[in-house]
Amino acid sequence: MQEYEMIINEIKCNLTGNAEEDKIYLNSMMEKYKTHEFRFEIIKEIGRLMWNVLSDDEKEEFIRASQKDSAIPQFLDEINEYINNNNQELALKRFDEEIDNLTIGFKDDSVSEYHSFRNPLETLLFEKYFKPEKEVRLLPEEYDYAVLYYLYGCLLFESKRHEEAENALKLALKYNPFMTPALFTLGDVLKFKHYPEELKYSGRLATFSTEDAKEIYSEFYSTLKPYLKLVYSKEDLALLYRELGVYYFEIFDHETAGALYILSLNYHYDPVLEAKLDMINNLSEIEFENISKEELVKILEDKDIQIGFNKEIYKMLEYLIADFENKGMKNVANAFRDMYDNLD
Repeated sequence: MQEYEMIINEIKCNLTGNAEEDKIYLNSMMEKYKTHEFRFEIIKEIGRLMWNVLSDDEKEEFIRASQKDSAIPQFLDEINEYINNNNQELALKRFDEEIDNLTIGFKDDSVSEYHSFRNPLETLLFEKYFKPEKEVRLLPEEYDYAVLYYLYGCLLFESKRHEEAENALKLALKYNPFMTPALFTLGDVLKFKHYPEELKYSGRLATFSTEDAKEIYSEFYSTLKPYLKLVYSKEDLALLYRELGVYYFEIFDHETAGALYILSLNYHYDPVLEAKLDMINNLSEIEFENISKEELVKILEDKDIQIGFNKEIYKMLEYLIADFENKGMKNVANAFRDMYDNLD
């Protein structure tokens, strides 16, 4: 656990004593270490540090939420244990029993709506592209309804309860539109949703006409494409290009599929995708291994597909970096500078 101790000591050393700066910094550290080997221990300790910087009003709201939703952390531990023991059936049964009770603490009303954004960039993106009419309020860290509905949706999908899975995953994205695992799982649900009934559980591969394939995959495509302007990590952008490439491959537009696969590989290497690109080379008149940047851009622009990250994200990050530097919140500014540098 020496690495864990070093991480926590570094986080503690970077705290400034400024409550607003420290809250944003600790939130960014939760995001940074969410996939770390010691993520549970690290995030739990960050939660303890977060409590110390909350105002009295925030602590009161947290306590109120804890009294109503105190089962959530223990419930997620219980669910993870079932999943780790391959007992998805019991995990789903527990979700069916508890989901309404678990999400009763915070409800949208006529003046407020609740979300679980992970950082100020997500808040800016939400305000620009979703244009909320109500006051946006953030759910307390440990009461992330997006996570609950995402896990519930995954279990429902595995159990072939597809309509319920779609609804749960859309709720996850309602609470956090930037939760890309929920988006990509919803994409899988939507692909399956329009598949012919006689083939859904047959295990047989099928080849469709271009028009049939467009009908099957159109909702999947129209749901995922708008997220090109919202994602802000290389991994998510690569996955989004890959999934959009699936649509074009299925409708026999191999040129666009190949261009999207190349773009995906530019942001994140995937040997499976590279093998698919080799297959497309044999199906298309274009030699994708020798394609020029100009040709690639033309193929994608003809389909109105955004190339690279949304330029507004660069501007928002520049604004956040300058804003936090002007406020003397250098740790937070540096966290957003790292995010900016990782775009390219």
